[in-house]
Amino acid sequence: MFAPLQRISTPAKWFRQLVIICTLLLTINTSHAQVVYLDTPDFPTLQDQARATGKNIMLLCCTEWCGPCKTIKNDYFRDTAVGRFINSRYVVGYYDMEKEPGITLAKKYGITGYPTLVYLTPGFDFIYSFAGAPYSTAGMIGLAGNAEKAQKNQFPGISNVINLPFPDFYNHYFEEKKKTKVPVDTVEAYLGKQNNLFSEVNWRVMQAMDYGPRYDSFFIDNYKEYFKLYSTEARQKAFRTINNSLKEIGQTKDRARMQYLVSFMKELKLSENDILQKKIFFYGKSGLDWDLYLQMVDTAVKKYKSNFLVFSSDAVVNPSFPAKASKAFLKLIDSALSKETNKTQLAWLYVNKALLLEKARLTAQAEELYEKAIALYPEDLRKDLVWTIGNSRKELQDGLAK
Repeated sequence: MFAPLQRISTPAKWFRQLVIICTLLLTINTSHAQVVYLDTPDFPTLQDQARATGKNIMLLCCTEWCGPCKTIKNDYFRDTAVGRFINSRYVVGYYDMEKEPGITLAKKYGITGYPTLVYLTPGFDFIYSFAGAPYSTAGMIGLAGNAEKAQKNQFPGISNVINLPFPDFYNHYFEEKKKTKVPVDTVEAYLGKQNNLFSEVNWRVMQAMDYGPRYDSFFIDNYKEYFKLYSTEARQKAFRTINNSLKEIGQTKDRARMQYLVSFMKELKLSENDILQKKIFFYGKSGLDWDLYLQMVDTAVKKYKSNFLVFSSDAVVNPSFPAKASKAFLKLIDSALSKETNKTQLAWLYVNKALLLEKARLTAQAEELYEKAIALYPEDLRKDLVWTIGNSRKELQDGLAK
């Protein structure tokens, strides 16, 4: 709770009351217009206004350089329908995550992506958060509506206390404008000294920082307990843990660890198709069984209508990628090329075919296809494609040199 944290001087109280009255009047007068928000309010003022109006709180967490943040603030917030919906339900606070008190909020809620929308009760109990910008004004309204309908107290592990005793490396990370990755050893040394890895402070550390397989396993083995405390945040972390682990075990060729992850994916109730795609990624990276890999790709394409380009681009840079696999993908690509009319999709087909040809040391043919792909790609995005091609070719050549 914020109001009891410190004694507010009488002038400060009058100022806060004046802010509340003015904002209430502004809200009434603009309920049909744009979203009314407080720019970097102190927490007691935000809480007082929410209590006075009986509304929940919405925090728009941004940075000065974030493009999607500007879309929300300058476009969505000026939309009449968005304004009418949000003004009637929320007290809105806008914060820069690279300046105080935004930095304090970033630490509290583990905010590392911008924009992030955080929804709270008037008592600052956590309701819901969303990282990223909605694609439309309707999406903006939908998010606010979902938060309004969200089950209360589904995050019992997240308190309404803002200033928490985070470790120095965590504080330093969020206080830096240019983020520097905290060494895994530092994080693991800290976690190794903790008696309770389920606490809110340690959850934020585990959520925001990188660490090795030991604590990945701890999280997976204790997922049910984390989910009870942190709900959808724990589920999102579960997916990140799986994806990060797959990259690692693809290199170490740890088949037993893969089976362990498959069991966890089943516990999460991932679909058969999702699990199959994770297996394909693992076998494409590890090269342990190319026959099984091709069987799974065939199943994914025929049974689940999966995009085979996802698999070929992952596996083609593997030095052990066999000729029979290249032939299988070239056949799929040629079939797709005969039917595809979308220029962007055609470009990606040409890029993947070029990589396969370059792998077969047919460099001249590959160069022609790279140029063809670049010419087909949208002009304003060509630099991105050239960069992607360059990276893929370097990775491919590094593999061929081994």
